[in-house]
Amino acid sequence: MNLHRYLFIGLLVLQISEAFSQFAKEDPIAIWQARAASASHSSPDSALFYVLEGLSAIESTDYDRVGSFIKIPIYLNAGDSFTEFVERQLKEYPDPVSTANIYLTHQRMRYYVSVEADFDRAFRCCVELRQQLENKTDHLLFPSIMADVYYISYWIKHVQHDLKKSRGYAELLLKHAIKFDQKSTILTAKMGMAELNQHEGNISEAIDQFLELETELLELNDSININRLYLLLSNAYVANNDQKTALHYGYLGYRHIPALNRSLRSFNTIHIARGLLDLGQVDSAIIWTEDALKVAVGLGLKKEQTDLHEMLANAYKADENFEKALYHVEKKLEMETEQASLLSAANISNLESELEEQRHNITVREKELDIERKDAVISKDKAVKIALCAFLVLTILIIFVAVRSYLNKKKDAAIIRIQRDIVKERNTEILDSINYAKRIQAAILPTYKIVKEYLENSFVLYKPKDIVAGDFYWIEHRDNKILFAAADCTGHGVPGAMISVICNNGLNRAVREFGLTEPGKILDKTREIIIQEFEKSEEEVRDGMDIALCSLEGKKLRYAGANNSLWIARKGAEEILEIRADKQPIGKYETQIPYTTHDIDLEAGDTIYIFSDGYADQFGGAKGKKFKAANFKKLLISVQNESMERQREIIDETFENWKGSIEQLDDVCVIGVRI
Repeated sequence: MNLHRYLFIGLLVLQISEAFSQFAKEDPIAIWQARAASASHSSPDSALFYVLEGLSAIESTDYDRVGSFIKIPIYLNAGDSFTEFVERQLKEYPDPVSTANIYLTHQRMRYYVSVEADFDRAFRCCVELRQQLENKTDHLLFPSIMADVYYISYWIKHVQHDLKKSRGYAELLLKHAIKFDQKSTILTAKMGMAELNQHEGNISEAIDQFLELETELLELNDSININRLYLLLSNAYVANNDQKTALHYGYLGYRHIPALNRSLRSFNTIHIARGLLDLGQVDSAIIWTEDALKVAVGLGLKKEQTDLHEMLANAYKADENFEKALYHVEKKLEMETEQASLLSAANISNLESELEEQRHNITVREKELDIERKDAVISKDKAVKIALCAFLVLTILIIFVAVRSYLNKKKDAAIIRIQRDIVKERNTEILDSINYAKRIQAAILPTYKIVKEYLENSFVLYKPKDIVAGDFYWIEHRDNKILFAAADCTGHGVPGAMISVICNNGLNRAVREFGLTEPGKILDKTREIIIQEFEKSEEEVRDGMDIALCSLEGKKLRYAGANNSLWIARKGAEEILEIRADKQPIGKYETQIPYTTHDIDLEAGDTIYIFSDGYADQFGGAKGKKFKAANFKKLLISVQNESMERQREIIDETFENWKGSIEQLDDVCVIGVRI
């Protein structure tokens, strides 16, 4: 089976898995959310329908559910026609305090910020939303929409370098988020305040504040905010003249971008390209930036296009390609001319005054209405008749609403029954598909019999995070040498399992087809095979694996590693001896060098360990922290007097006790061999 077929099957299974996660709880609201997210990439009309249906089914205090609908961008692929779409829909929902009207105004605000970079119009939408929701704290959308209004106001003032007003909006955002217990938004506000500290010159303090927020964001699994945190750290380290660390956080941010968020991927690339350019890797910077520019142009992201043209101008200048550098400078100036609103702070400041004036007009009008009401009640007989009419109308309305509510509930019950049957059928199909994938993956792993045949005094602890895994272990016997490895492929679950099949095949070919037994050369050839396989794809694939590979012949051990080290517990020793791996993965990498083969003489009673990073990176314990490598080493030293099978039991029990009720973070693979 070639790579294209692997990718097709993997994509199909991944789509099924995503569908499973949406339908598994038999939750109608989750179904509406999934449909809205899917339709947002093709049809704003359908996406709006699904959003409104989902919001109508949510209880008023379920702020997280409301927020999940508010964050769906139905404008990304609508282009210039989105404003026409909003105007058309607002005519259908003219009531300014209706859920549909407020939601459409919010989407228009986000469109002007994210796509058009028109901050004047965006801020006008902020003012309009504040008018619509003022004194309506019990409105379903109030907590989520007002939080976003404060955030966008903070961000616009920050872009315009009005740090005082920006901090004021950040403080309003934090106060609002605490009041409504919006955990993710609380962290967003704290990140904003830390960023302002950086721009005020307190760079070290800002970095410490960012790092303090990292664990909480990872526990919430909020990919958008995690990405933003790492990009803010990248900016902070640039300001601190630490370009390598800045690039590191740029790559970390890239890993946490949601799969379908192409606009965020384009924005993240700016940070990576900047780091590559600062470190002198001009060619790589140009490749990353050109790809990101194509996405930004395709989505109509004008602010990102401006920044990317500036980045390419600097890159081509550094490459002494002055013709292309001049072209991108001209394009940047052209885009900035179109975005004249970016620095029109005076206009935006006036909008807040305009809001106050409109509030005054409303107060005056309310007084006029009060006078009219007093005049209207002069005639007692007329008042009685009006009251009787109102009572009759109200009674009719109550009956109408009750009948309509009954019919709607009856209709909803039928829909739910149909959806429940669909969910049950799909659950069965999905679980069958994933379990079949598990059997396929199990077929490529060495059996317990094979492990004990070649490594008699050993153990393998293998704990996938999901049904299928990205970690795998591998054993091969050739020329009286026992080759064995613990590998950690990119990702986990279905995507990681796909990569593991390709990487396992690469190891097999390096040994069986090319006859290699030296660990370093095996890794060199495996990297070459994997890169060749991925280059068959039209899109750039940067996936691969980290691995520790050993060759054992009697008491002679040879080792090579890609990011995964080898640990040796000498008989009677009180510390672990660590043989460090080469700091490069098996896969496409900026600077590729041959892998180093280390030769080690062992003695009877020595124990060697190779493993993936899933064990040491697991969160748990009383404070919810990582287990870490230092504690792992202490654990291994403490079990040296135990048999290998008992070691496996103790290591497994320790992991489960540490993890407790916290979800397993990653796949776990640990191999121990005693000489």
